[in-house]
Amino acid sequence: MDTLARLLAREAGLGLRLLLVEGTTESLPRCVRLLTAGAPLGVAAVLSADEAPPGSDLPMLRLPPASAGERRDLFAAALSAAHLNEDPAELAERHPLTPAGIALAVERTGRLASAPATGAVGDTRARAGGPQHPGAGAAGVAAACRAVAERPLHGLATVRRPAAGLDDLVLPDQANRSLRALLAHVRRRRRVHGDWGYAERSRGLAVTALFAGPSGTGKTTAAEAVAHELGFDVIAADLSQVVSKYIGETEKHLARLFDAAETGSVLLFDEGDALFAKRTQVRDSRDRYANLEVSYLLQRLETFRGIAILTTNAREAIDPAFVRRMRFVVTFPFPDAEQRARLWAGAFPPGVPTEGLDPRRLAQLAVSGGTIAQLALHAAFLAADEGAPVGMRHVLEATRIESDKLERPLAAAEIRGWLPS
Repeated sequence: MDTLARLLAREAGLGLRLLLVEGTTESLPRCVRLLTAGAPLGVAAVLSADEAPPGSDLPMLRLPPASAGERRDLFAAALSAAHLNEDPAELAERHPLTPAGIALAVERTGRLASAPATGAVGDTRARAGGPQHPGAGAAGVAAACRAVAERPLHGLATVRRPAAGLDDLVLPDQANRSLRALLAHVRRRRRVHGDWGYAERSRGLAVTALFAGPSGTGKTTAAEAVAHELGFDVIAADLSQVVSKYIGETEKHLARLFDAAETGSVLLFDEGDALFAKRTQVRDSRDRYANLEVSYLLQRLETFRGIAILTTNAREAIDPAFVRRMRFVVTFPFPDAEQRARLWAGAFPPGVPTEGLDPRRLAQLAVSGGTIAQLALHAAFLAADEGAPVGMRHVLEATRIESDKLERPLAAAEIRGWLPS
């Protein structure tokens, strides 16, 4: 490291150049050594990093992120130069990128828009006289913004693009109302917080929600549907990797997730009871540090500017301080017979051959939507193995297998009328 530092400092000094060191959180101590090695040669050196090196007395300049107004102007200039007619204010609100990120995202979309598109018969047409490239337009700009904003998550989460929207879900009216209101809070943030001045009165700008209900009632699917409606990806936290036994590591992991989710994604803590659990009385050092993690989460939610959704099967296990900070608390009850019939009606994709399926009869089985999806999949495999369309007998056999697995007795009333007498 010392040899490298001397070589870099000599090269910069002889060439009358500035020495720029771009550091990561893990490499900050080594970066400081590179900087200080050039001091005897009088070399100007700059460290670029997301955070200041711990214990360093280097002079520091904090560069604030671009404001929404500045991002709007940057998007407007870049879109105009690329001849794209998208809404700069909407992009600035949904994608809080750096100036360099904005320029790169629009440049990528502009290259796609100017590329020749291929017609239905294989002919290549110029952009002016033929169809626009499928990568251009609002969806193309948004996709480019997400690609530019991607950050390495080091196995802390999985990123997925949901395909189903709210109209594909079977939910009670109160849950639907809350989810529609949540979407309105995201889509109209610029008007309410910015134009109407609520940003100055609000303690936090995050849109946070707690989805509570029994297992299999659609909490995770609803979170993904919200992301789909907004055109966002889902960053699903892997709590087994986020929570660490080492002091301070859990907070670092959470900081990475929150930072990644602020640039146009929905941060999902699925079954997050362990992370958001009630604080306990301090009996030893483990209790103290566990409570510190909860306190950090509470503080981070105050400064978070994105969308975070927590799902749980046990609302009573969640710390009340979290519940108070959630803008929405949506309850997902066990589906009634009418909702189960609708779930069965949509349980099989259009390409699955079916014969004689009666959703009303199937709805007699008192199971959740998640279990219905599993039973439909089991029945499809049984029918495919026979080379026959999916019928009531295949669903019955799948139900018996699932009941044996769960050690759940199957009542005669639940399957009455499924097969001819």
